[in-house]
Amino acid sequence: MSHLTKAAIRDFNANLATLKKAAASNNIVTEVAVIEFGGQNTRVTVPFTPIEQMHPLDSYYVNGNTPMLDGIGMAMNHARSHPYYVHDNASVLIVTTTDGEENASLNYNRTTLSAFMGDQVKTDRWTFAFRAPVRNSIALMLPLFAGNIMCWEQTERGMQEATYRNDVAMTNYMVGRSAGMLSTQDFYQTDLSKVSVKDLKQNARDITTKVRTLTVNSREPIKEFVERSTGETLQKGSVFYQLVKTEKEVQDYKRILVRDRLSKKIFGGDGVRQLLGLNVSGTVKIVPGNHANYDVFVQSNSVNRNLTPNTDLLVWLGN
Repeated sequence: MSHLTKAAIRDFNANLATLKKAAASNNIVTEVAVIEFGGQNTRVTVPFTPIEQMHPLDSYYVNGNTPMLDGIGMAMNHARSHPYYVHDNASVLIVTTTDGEENASLNYNRTTLSAFMGDQVKTDRWTFAFRAPVRNSIALMLPLFAGNIMCWEQTERGMQEATYRNDVAMTNYMVGRSAGMLSTQDFYQTDLSKVSVKDLKQNARDITTKVRTLTVNSREPIKEFVERSTGETLQKGSVFYQLVKTEKEVQDYKRILVRDRLSKKIFGGDGVRQLLGLNVSGTVKIVPGNHANYDVFVQSNSVNRNLTPNTDLLVWLGN
């Protein structure tokens, strides 16, 4: 991350501050360790330390090689050596951040690390979260839950978006821990629980008058439903389906809308993605999380997508 050194430091410090706050507010005893992997010098730079004693980074070591598998393996062994690990209610969260591909590991390969990770996942006490470039292949080859992988663009803006999403994810994780959760398959889920109407008005546009709401009563393709309901020819890209299940790929050119269930006002714009904790750029996976008093809608460019009964469909009326 040579061209993103300063951004990486800001990212780490912001995530550390978020974790400190979340641990304190949820009364979760938390210790943090830091493992650096670069060149062939994979090492524990900060051994397990109480979160309240952790200090922000002021420097960041950069090396062109990426022994990522060794870094993850070292982090796992370090966690297993912690004295509290023997307790049944202890849980482990390992967040790996990289801007490149694995190319230098000496102690692990994909097969051995996958087996090691798989054994820990079976205990239901481990969560592996992965932040990697959009085209990173190692993340897809390891036994990671799709909801725990975040793809980010290797730019200042991309890192800022990744920082925000990680902040939201870690806060939700700690809330879950306080409720007894030991692991999660949806670390990077959407969250609107802390978003106010004021936040929407400040970060998005009110487009209520530009869309029409249709209620879906049966499972049928978008084109058939819209044309039967409106008597008009469907314009490709003019409809937004209600988000009720995981969507594996939502491209950055697709608009996302949010509806306030109380006022029925509908908001759109890039700010919506940020409020949901999603990257503005690149393709993202969307895992529905806590949407509080809001509904989320995703633009569809398909005319054959089958709609889900008992949901709403928004139809765009104008620019």
